[in-house]
Amino acid sequence: MTNMQTKQALDMHALVGNSAARRAAVLVTTAKAAAFLAAAGLIFGAGSVHALQKPDLSKNDGRIKYVDYRPDDVVPINACEGVITTITFADDERVENYGSGFSTAWEFATRGNHFYLKPKETQGTTNLIVMTDKRVYSFDVKYSKVRKGVTYRMIFRYPDDEKAAAEAKAAAEKKKALMNRDPIDSAVPSPKDELARLRVETGMTNAAVSASATTPDPLVRTARIGGKPGYNWAYTMNFGKNPASKDLAPAAVYDDGRFTVIRMPAGAELPAVYQVRAEDGEQLVKTHVDPRTNAVIVEKVCRELRLRNGQAVVGLYNEDYGRLISGTPSKSTMPGLKRGWTDGAKE
Repeated sequence: MTNMQTKQALDMHALVGNSAARRAAVLVTTAKAAAFLAAAGLIFGAGSVHALQKPDLSKNDGRIKYVDYRPDDVVPINACEGVITTITFADDERVENYGSGFSTAWEFATRGNHFYLKPKETQGTTNLIVMTDKRVYSFDVKYSKVRKGVTYRMIFRYPDDEKAAAEAKAAAEKKKALMNRDPIDSAVPSPKDELARLRVETGMTNAAVSASATTPDPLVRTARIGGKPGYNWAYTMNFGKNPASKDLAPAAVYDDGRFTVIRMPAGAELPAVYQVRAEDGEQLVKTHVDPRTNAVIVEKVCRELRLRNGQAVVGLYNEDYGRLISGTPSKSTMPGLKRGWTDGAKE
């Protein structure tokens, strides 16, 4: 036998040996894949029919694709020889397992929340299931002879999770804003002129007025005379960012179900008063001033008011808005004045 013949015989022997080894590896790997897919079929296979989702292409490069995660979708991936495809899941996910119907035709690898694949054979079109510690993903992987339309990177998005996170953040910020409101201190008796005003308007004694200002419920500052509601003191406030806003803070705020009284500290500048409405924002409201008590009287009752003077701003919130409060016994908000019918008016 010549040297050339000897070399050809050895090469043939090596090829046969390698082929046998490859067939054995195929049998072992196929058995593992079959076991995994059978288990997946038991878990998910009562199964809905998966929809084939078309990924969104990057605005800069169509080889980068974005996919909104939906558990019942099958996502297509095009791959070709010499190109590796990277699939990126959520940052807090980790790949735990995967399986394919023709795993020997592909090379697979994982690292953290990334999955890598690359074709080894030209007839490798198959399905791919990837299981992370949070979700299950289904893919339809196809071999392409050309690089046009090939997936270089695939990035998953999670709109449901993002919406839930945004709602939770908004709720937390709203709660924080409410917690930061400074309650108007109506747990102490009003100044002497305010007490006299309340006593004249409601016919209360000094003891009754003091009791109305120190009611145990910190949110419901109402005076109850003979079982009838009187004034609503349930107001809170917060301040704008400008330091001057705290100088605009009222000394007391209350309403009788018809009018809102905003009593400012002695010597303080009187603010403009706006009603805050969800549909059209701030609207200037009609007011008049009681010079004896330095009070701005709003001729209505609102859920939310805003006081403004230059850059200073204070928000006022009626925490008891909507509660029915009966009028004052004299049917008048002016001290010493009672309303009634004259003989001529009755006719």
